Amino acid sequence: MKLRKEKKARTLTRTGLEDVDLADWSDVPDRFASNSELSQKLMDGIALLPDDLKAAVVLRDVEELSNAEASEILDISVASLKSRPHRGRVLLRKHLDDFLKVKS
Repeated sequence: MKLRKEKKARTLTRTGLEDVDLADWSDVPDRFASNSELSQKLMDGIALLPDDLKAAVVLRDVEELSNAEASEILDISVASLKSRPHRGRVLLRKHLDDFLKVKS
Protein backbone atom coordinates (compact mmCIF):
# COMPACT_ATOMS: atom_id res chain seq x y z
CA MET A 1 0.00 0.00 0.00
CA LYS A 2 2.86 2.35 0.82
CA LEU A 3 4.49 1.74 -2.58
CA ARG A 4 1.21 2.43 -4.36
CA LYS A 5 0.78 5.67 -2.47
CA GLU A 6 4.34 6.79 -3.26
CA LYS A 7 3.95 5.89 -6.94
CA LYS A 8 0.74 7.92 -7.15
CA ALA A 9 2.43 10.91 -5.53
CA ARG A 10 5.36 10.74 -7.98
CA THR A 11 3.17 10.53 -11.06
CA LEU A 12 0.99 13.45 -10.03
CA THR A 13 3.87 15.81 -9.30
CA ARG A 14 6.20 15.15 -12.22
CA THR A 15 5.08 16.40 -15.60
CA GLY A 16 8.28 15.78 -17.55
CA LEU A 17 8.31 19.43 -18.60
CA GLU A 18 10.56 20.75 -15.84
CA ASP A 19 13.51 21.29 -18.22
CA VAL A 20 11.51 22.57 -21.18
CA ASP A 21 11.49 26.32 -21.88
CA LEU A 22 7.95 27.34 -22.67
CA ALA A 23 7.13 30.54 -24.53
CA ASP A 24 5.52 33.28 -22.48
CA TRP A 25 2.22 34.12 -24.17
CA SER A 26 1.04 36.46 -21.45
CA ASP A 27 2.04 39.65 -23.26
CA VAL A 28 0.83 38.95 -26.78
CA PRO A 29 -0.71 42.22 -28.11
CA ASP A 30 -3.89 40.54 -29.38
CA ARG A 31 -4.45 38.95 -26.00
CA PHE A 32 -3.89 42.30 -24.27
CA ALA A 33 -6.43 43.94 -26.54
CA SER A 34 -8.92 41.12 -26.08
CA ASN A 35 -8.50 41.11 -22.29
CA SER A 36 -8.86 44.88 -22.20
CA GLU A 37 -12.04 44.73 -24.30
CA LEU A 38 -13.43 41.90 -22.18
CA SER A 39 -12.59 43.76 -19.00
CA GLN A 40 -14.37 46.88 -20.26
CA LYS A 41 -17.39 44.85 -21.38
CA LEU A 42 -17.49 43.14 -17.98
CA MET A 43 -17.34 46.47 -16.14
CA ASP A 44 -20.14 47.79 -18.38
CA GLY A 45 -22.20 44.71 -17.52
CA ILE A 46 -21.61 45.14 -13.79
CA ALA A 47 -22.73 48.76 -14.07
CA LEU A 48 -26.00 47.61 -15.66
CA LEU A 49 -26.86 45.19 -12.83
CA PRO A 50 -29.51 46.15 -10.28
CA ASP A 51 -27.90 47.65 -7.16
CA ASP A 52 -28.51 44.62 -4.91
CA LEU A 53 -26.95 42.20 -7.42
CA LYS A 54 -24.13 44.59 -8.28
CA ALA A 55 -23.14 44.94 -4.62
CA ALA A 56 -23.14 41.19 -4.10
CA VAL A 57 -21.11 40.47 -7.26
CA VAL A 58 -18.54 43.16 -6.45
CA LEU A 59 -18.12 42.07 -2.83
CA ARG A 60 -17.86 38.35 -3.63
CA ASP A 61 -16.07 38.28 -6.99
CA VAL A 62 -14.10 41.52 -7.16
CA GLU A 63 -13.29 42.13 -3.50
CA GLU A 64 -13.19 38.35 -2.82
CA LEU A 65 -14.96 38.60 0.52
CA SER A 66 -16.46 35.53 2.15
CA ASN A 67 -20.22 34.99 2.23
CA ALA A 68 -20.29 35.90 5.91
CA GLU A 69 -18.33 39.12 5.41
CA ALA A 70 -20.38 40.23 2.41
CA SER A 71 -23.69 39.42 4.11
CA GLU A 72 -22.63 41.44 7.14
CA ILE A 73 -21.73 44.44 4.99
CA LEU A 74 -25.02 44.25 3.10
CA ASP A 75 -26.96 43.52 6.30
CA ILE A 76 -28.69 40.45 4.85
CA SER A 77 -28.65 36.75 5.69
CA VAL A 78 -25.96 34.50 4.22
CA ALA A 79 -28.65 32.47 2.44
CA SER A 80 -30.00 35.61 0.79
CA LEU A 81 -26.49 36.69 -0.16
CA LYS A 82 -25.66 33.37 -1.83
CA SER A 83 -28.39 33.77 -4.44
CA ARG A 84 -27.50 37.33 -5.42
CA PRO A 85 -24.04 36.74 -6.92
CA HIS A 86 -25.44 33.75 -8.79
CA ARG A 87 -28.23 35.81 -10.36
CA GLY A 88 -25.76 38.60 -11.11
CA ARG A 89 -23.35 36.19 -12.81
CA VAL A 90 -26.16 34.77 -14.94
CA LEU A 91 -27.05 38.26 -16.12
CA LEU A 92 -23.39 39.05 -16.79
CA ARG A 93 -23.03 35.87 -18.85
CA LYS A 94 -26.00 36.93 -20.94
CA HIS A 95 -24.47 40.39 -21.35
CA LEU A 96 -21.11 38.91 -22.43
CA ASP A 97 -22.56 36.12 -24.57
CA ASP A 98 -22.52 37.92 -27.93
CA PHE A 99 -19.09 39.45 -27.26
CA LEU A 100 -17.54 36.08 -26.42
CA LYS A 101 -19.14 34.33 -29.42
CA VAL A 102 -17.61 36.89 -31.79
CA LYS A 103 -14.16 36.56 -30.16
CA SER A 104 -14.10 32.74 -30.29
